Amino acid sequence: MVWVMNELSLLEFRSDESDARSMARVEQAFEDRRRRMLKGTLFDRLELHWICTRPEIDAAWKRFQTEFSPERIARFPEARRPDLEKMVSLGKDAYDRLCNDQQRREYRVSVTDKTMVESSAEMLAKKGDMAIMKGQLQEAIDCFAKANELMPNVPEYRDGLNRARSTHG
Repeated sequence: MVWVMNELSLLEFRSDESDARSMARVEQAFEDRRRRMLKGTLFDRLELHWICTRPEIDAAWKRFQTEFSPERIARFPEARRPDLEKMVSLGKDAYDRLCNDQQRREYRVSVTDKTMVESSAEMLAKKGDMAIMKGQLQEAIDCFAKANELMPNVPEYRDGLNRARSTHG
């Protein structure tokens, strides 16, 4: 409907946002991100869920590097550079700690209740079983990979992951 109205020139799109308002919006988004990085968990620093796997961490790190690239930082006002450098340092620290399997798992338990970790792994495994029954094999692999991430010493989760992978082909 919108497309048709646009094609008939019945709509006019324009930006009524002033430069000052645009800059205020960007500044607010920056400040929100800075606060999350300072007060949040290592997962928050890279904008990850606490149930994340190594590939998700690597993808988040690539997004972070793009967001905080030297070219983008150079466009910010000089007064914000110390904040940006601190954010880059916090992001790098988060990545370094989360990309190590043992450190990530220990940290996860330190910021999340152990029973929550266990029950989440159990629920993910059940969801993985359901996905296999429905033929949603990539979903099953993802669920079992996360269950195995949360509880790597539980053979049922490892077996479920292997079963999903072998079924996937």
